[in-house]
Amino acid sequence: MEKVIIKKKYHIRSFSKMRPSRSGSVNSTMNQVQAQFCAKITKKISNFTMARFFRQPVDPKRDGAEDYLDKIKKPMDLGTVLQNLHDSKYQSVDQWKNDMNLIWKNAMTYNNQASPLYIIAQDLQETFKKLVETIPKTHTEEWLMRVRKEHNKLQRIIDAKTRTLGHKPTKIILKPPKSQQ
Repeated sequence: MEKVIIKKKYHIRSFSKMRPSRSGSVNSTMNQVQAQFCAKITKKISNFTMARFFRQPVDPKRDGAEDYLDKIKKPMDLGTVLQNLHDSKYQSVDQWKNDMNLIWKNAMTYNNQASPLYIIAQDLQETFKKLVETIPKTHTEEWLMRVRKEHNKLQRIIDAKTRTLGHKPTKIILKPPKSQQ
């Protein structure tokens, strides 16, 4: 897999106020932990070889898509999303998700279902969906996610080893601290 090195280091400003959304419900604004996690996911997707088509804005002439701006009213790309994160333009994780999903939607709107770009966009959309299932709100939540991930790796190693030795799998139980019970 080809890796793209993103040379710009993005420092994300933090937000901490609560704001009502258009629907009237209260959503927290994007805090520093969330912004960094969003940037990490965006960079991860951008580093996929097949994401190279989505790293910069579509140039209708260069890309042979002269009617692109007639069909796509709000172009979006991974580079713009990263810049928006860097500039703290997203007020919420949902705004960031909307822009990320807009990238895939635009590609699937402009290209027909049999085209490679449509299929790649569909695949990246599914990958993105899996990556954003849980976005931590605090450093503690982020740490806990990493602990759970490592716990799961350790459990798989133990299970594999015990099976090769002919023993029953041993379960490691991860208990929260007493203060969180």
